[in-house]
Amino acid sequence: MEFANILVLQTAFLGDLILTTPVIAALRRRYPGASISLLTTPEGARLFTGDERLTRVMTYDKRGAGKGIRGFLKAVRAVRDGGFDLAVVPHRSIRSALIPLLGRVPFRIGFDRSAGWFLFSMAIPYAEREHEVVRNLRLIAPLDPHHAAPRPEIRVPGEDEGWAERFLEKAGIEPDMGFLTVAPGSVWPTKRWTGEGYAGLISMALERGPVVLIGGEDDQSLAYEIVSAVKELGGDVSRLTSAVGLANPLQSAAIIGRSRLLVTNDSAPLHMGVAVGTPVCAIFGPTTPEFGFYPLGDRDRVIGKDLPCRPCRIHGSRACPEGHFRCMREIRPEDVFTEIERILADGD
Repeated sequence: MEFANILVLQTAFLGDLILTTPVIAALRRRYPGASISLLTTPEGARLFTGDERLTRVMTYDKRGAGKGIRGFLKAVRAVRDGGFDLAVVPHRSIRSALIPLLGRVPFRIGFDRSAGWFLFSMAIPYAEREHEVVRNLRLIAPLDPHHAAPRPEIRVPGEDEGWAERFLEKAGIEPDMGFLTVAPGSVWPTKRWTGEGYAGLISMALERGPVVLIGGEDDQSLAYEIVSAVKELGGDVSRLTSAVGLANPLQSAAIIGRSRLLVTNDSAPLHMGVAVGTPVCAIFGPTTPEFGFYPLGDRDRVIGKDLPCRPCRIHGSRACPEGHFRCMREIRPEDVFTEIERILADGD
């Protein structure tokens, strides 16, 4: 099947969008002369600044200015005006299935687990036990049956690389210092390892070298609490730098790419680390790798506790359903630090 004007529709969280990048890469290889557009959130669009694999990046601010029926109809009109002949839809909401249908895209591919599966021209089986990258690539298997299964990849523009270089230089972190990056935040509160846990880990890591905290504006109070706790533990905070609330997603990815290792929860930075090739030590609480969102690198590791109540749900929750939060509280800083040392030793 040949297509000249392709739309990829993914308006989920940043991590989900990063895991869609192999689909974009595979479509570009399969259809080198085609126009390939992405419809995503304004935050997601920032990940693709200057990405030559895409012809156009369209935004749908479904949680902000475009919230509600007017924003939805605006997205539909944008798709209709785009004249697309193929839509690939990894997102599984009814809204994501309706947009290309109402936007008059003649051929639409999505998952059979989508709430709007019956609106697709072709509904592909959603395999629960596969990695999300493999699942997403199955969407285009009918178009490109011989595609590879590459890792996610973020193309960081030169200006964002330069920002990260200047930020680290100002913090006194030289390229050969071998610093660690720590991303303590998550959209879902139960996916966050405890502040005490991160403070204890960072205090240990600071004895080995510099540590850089990353995160969005919503993570600033959490970062402040962690830095304060590190001080109380006697950690050398002169070697601890925070970029939380200062760096955009691509600048955060550039910082991760310069570090020896990333410590993170089951959240978007995990997939950033994989996408820039930095080893990842991921802390999983209410979720498990079996859902298909684990880091893909050979040196990457996942830390979690084997509990009868785990996993409780695929995206975490606002509060522990059992009220004890053992999946995170029982992970000790010593356990994570030991795993970090193993990962770094494997690379030496």
